[in-house]
Amino acid sequence: MKELSLERVPGLVSVVTANHDYGRYLVEGLESLRLQTYSQREVVIVDDYSRDDSASLVRDWLAARRPDFPVFFHELPRNCGYAWAMNVGISLANGEFIAFQDADDLSHPERLARQVAWFGSNADGGLVGTNYTAFDDGRFDQQRRAFWLKYGDDIPAHYKANAHCVSTGTAMVRGSVIDRLGPFNRRYPGAEDYELVARIVGAGYLVDNLHEVLYHNRCHPGKRSHLYYGKAEKS
Repeated sequence: MKELSLERVPGLVSVVTANHDYGRYLVEGLESLRLQTYSQREVVIVDDYSRDDSASLVRDWLAARRPDFPVFFHELPRNCGYAWAMNVGISLANGEFIAFQDADDLSHPERLARQVAWFGSNADGGLVGTNYTAFDDGRFDQQRRAFWLKYGDDIPAHYKANAHCVSTGTAMVRGSVIDRLGPFNRRYPGAEDYELVARIVGAGYLVDNLHEVLYHNRCHPGKRSHLYYGKAEKS
């Protein structure tokens, strides 16, 4: 694949979120991004033809909170699916780094800062995720730590064995890596996340997870990952 020539904004983190009918959760996720300690950020929300009140909720939040960072809200004219919506968001991202956040989840206030610091210490870094907790909707006080993730040298071996060990909602990717290798592959519905991480590992970039819990995965009956993994707390 030919590498794209893009001028990315140094130090800027573009957080990309794809939303489909998660309006009841989306604003809380946006609030978690507003409260980030890392100031150099922008948020790109791609609404995948929601039929709920997502659009009005986002606009109300923008009017009420007036975040001090750019927020781009793009509505698709039809339902295109997760990978397509995420790729639209990635195409609109200006940052040196691109972070993902699922529309029904939350980021810890230090998440972006800790991940950018990791890239600062790892010049060959391509992607970094974090540990996370899962919680049932309405039960944030009852969190369960994830134990299926891998770290350091265990990660390449895991992907060579066709196993997944990075929670994609927690991931931050160096923008130049996406420019070189491409974004999500729409030919792998339900496994787009695995394929992207495996591609980055296979290209020789350093991939790791931070041990700290910097993300919170909300479990509920309508969660997209349940369509593919049942009630497993992987995403």
